[in-house]
Amino acid sequence: MNVDFDFSGFGLRVAGEDPVLEELLGLWRPFAGPTAHPVLEVRVERGEGELVPARRLEGGLEETRVDGRRRLARVEGSIDLGEGKGAVLRLPGGDPGRRLWGGINLLIAALAGALPARGGLLLHGAAALVDGRAFLLAGESGSGKTTWARACAAAGLPVLSDDQVLVDAADEPPQALGCPLRARDFAAPGRGRWPLAAVLLARHGAPALATVSALRAHAVLQANALFASAHDPHVAELVHRLATRVPVRELTFAPEPSFLPLLRDFSG
Repeated sequence: MNVDFDFSGFGLRVAGEDPVLEELLGLWRPFAGPTAHPVLEVRVERGEGELVPARRLEGGLEETRVDGRRRLARVEGSIDLGEGKGAVLRLPGGDPGRRLWGGINLLIAALAGALPARGGLLLHGAAALVDGRAFLLAGESGSGKTTWARACAAAGLPVLSDDQVLVDAADEPPQALGCPLRARDFAAPGRGRWPLAAVLLARHGAPALATVSALRAHAVLQANALFASAHDPHVAELVHRLATRVPVRELTFAPEPSFLPLLRDFSG
């Protein structure tokens, strides 16, 4: 079975006979479609061991080098990345839910590592569309991304994600892309590309927008480039493009949509 996914311009191809492919297709069906030049081509194989049922995934992601190649692994499996765009995902047997979500986490990590060479970045952040423009709130866990996304959704705005946002940083202007990565409980708008109006840094309080230093803008974007190799020169280049081509502002907000007039009036 071969399945192609189009994440609004960045392609992923997954192949194999594992039933996890059917589950993945069902979950990501709005993004299924032919892709001529995938960023990553993944073959799914059965790994060793059996996963017992659990309420959540265990542990985090570990990176090692095996025969000179990058391996990303977690309790639920591993993915080996080749020199080109080929990769092998190995999932143990056992609990279907852990196999699916463990496999998705590994696919996302591998895709995020392959994207910078093609101009893409996966950023830790939330994003919503305001009058056809994307605003991206960058930050670590606990910074208010989900609270902000819920306030946007309550105001009727399309929410791209509350945790991971795919960006084409090489485009002019940089674009936020529709993709199925961590949209959670929000009705994501599907495939599409929207100009990135601003990157926002969260602060809690009465609504306000403030400029930030170039040094802080670079540091926050670099820190929130997910799963990117520290040795990849493309990452630094793309972070610099974002920090210099997209306004970076500190948004002070409360957990309700009173900040929206500031974004609607924002002109950069």
